[in-house]
Amino acid sequence: MTEPVVGDVTRGAARASAGGAGERVAILPAISLWQPWASAWMLEGIKDHETRHWRYPSRLEGRTVLVHAAKRLDAEGYEDECHELFGPLWRTSLPRGAFLGTVTLAGCKVITNRELFNGATGAADMFWGNWEPGRFAWLRKNPALFKTPIPARGRQGWWTEALVQP
Repeated sequence: MTEPVVGDVTRGAARASAGGAGERVAILPAISLWQPWASAWMLEGIKDHETRHWRYPSRLEGRTVLVHAAKRLDAEGYEDECHELFGPLWRTSLPRGAFLGTVTLAGCKVITNRELFNGATGAADMFWGNWEPGRFAWLRKNPALFKTPIPARGRQGWWTEALVQP
């Protein structure tokens, strides 16, 4: 499976304010996810939805957002799947404390019945989410990995980050 890759990108308000010739600056919303959930969300056909106990802000509908892999690794009960999906060294090879790439938020639905989603999405997506009634399923499209993860400190909730692309 081949994921699209975004060109060389750096972060930082200092470079953004410098505005060098030929550089593009983007101020994007960002969200941190624990690993392996962040990496799984970036893979086409694996985890199309992020499930949370809160909906994302409506102003983000249709927007491109940054996906940040938090430093925390929480794969209890998912070790075999992580080994299969990311390889035998997944515990040390998955990036942490870095932006992985971008996705476009394409819908946010309240989960009223797990079975309704079970028929509408793939088995892998169902596996990688918490589909309990009352939670929210954030649909993403257009996952685009950066060539190299961009080190950054994560935060809780939504925040914005300036990215510069030469």
